[in-house]
Amino acid sequence: MALLVLSDRIRGKQIGESIIDWRILFCPDQPMEFTVLFLATAVVMLIAWRGQRPLALGLFGAVLIACVATYLHHATDTLKLSF
Repeated sequence: MALLVLSDRIRGKQIGESIIDWRILFCPDQPMEFTVLFLATAVVMLIAWRGQRPLALGLFGAVLIACVATYLHHATDTLKLSF
């Protein structure tokens, strides 16, 4: 703890100031499609474990299509590289 306080004083930060910029982290205009896909995959696994087989297969197909669509959406983005 003393080391963290000392390093904060060296860098000129105020004590208790967070290193996370919460304004950027919870920005409402940024989509959270990867979080939604992860949660959907978890739901499909739970249904496959405890639920009916046709329902699990249908949801798996829907999540797989959503994952492929998300991949293709991001794979076609142009990279702005500065060399």
